[in-house]
Amino acid sequence: MDHSDELDDFITIELQPREAVIGRLVVLRALVERSLLEAVAEQEGHSDEVEERRFDLLAELLASRAGASLTPEELKLLQTPIDQLPDEESTPMILAAEAFGAIGHACGLIRELPLPPIPVGGNEELLEHILSLSVEDIEANATLPTEEEAAALLEVIEVVHWRVDVEFGARLNGGELTSEEKESIASVAKEAELSGLFHTYPSGDLRIGNKPVRKWSDEEVEMYYVVTLQQRDALAWLCSNGQDWIVIADEDEE
Repeated sequence: MDHSDELDDFITIELQPREAVIGRLVVLRALVERSLLEAVAEQEGHSDEVEERRFDLLAELLASRAGASLTPEELKLLQTPIDQLPDEESTPMILAAEAFGAIGHACGLIRELPLPPIPVGGNEELLEHILSLSVEDIEANATLPTEEEAAALLEVIEVVHWRVDVEFGARLNGGELTSEEKESIASVAKEAELSGLFHTYPSGDLRIGNKPVRKWSDEEVEMYYVVTLQQRDALAWLCSNGQDWIVIADEDEE
């Protein structure tokens, strides 16, 4: 990856309309609940109560203005009965928490996101907060960031995703960074520190999360690569008026 060209190629920031953002947040919140209903069924067994909640969740969504924001893939997810969803089709539902986290944080609904490599979906307190938000709460309390704030958030997640992407590639190729990758990381880290986006470690690496990326487990690197891909795409959507929501599928993660 030619990181310098990618990071310098900024999109023109023109925020999505507030109504579109509210609709997207309501849909993502519904998908988070749908994901947790599936988890409950796996842990405690399928029940009529869980299935009834899935049905009600879809009905509530379709009855609201946010129903028009559903993509065909998301509608299918919500229409599929509990415990009948193929594993390979569940990715957008599982990643909904990461997208909600990115957009919700940008819009003031979430004060802080978990420190990497902990995903939004791995933080029980934050998931409970997301589920506690009603449609009315989202409509009343979501505040669009300024274009400058949105651009800064997008720049940060671009850098984080790039760093995790480099690490992911290194782990796939034996685990060690090449000299070119080390030089590239040091260059980006220095630039990011000078611009005020990040602090760096004495090693010259970016200070991301609660420990150096080199010390993340293989599972953490792979998982957070997908997490940051979803968060990056969510913020890119927020910054691009008129852009359709893109649902990440399994083939997009490779």
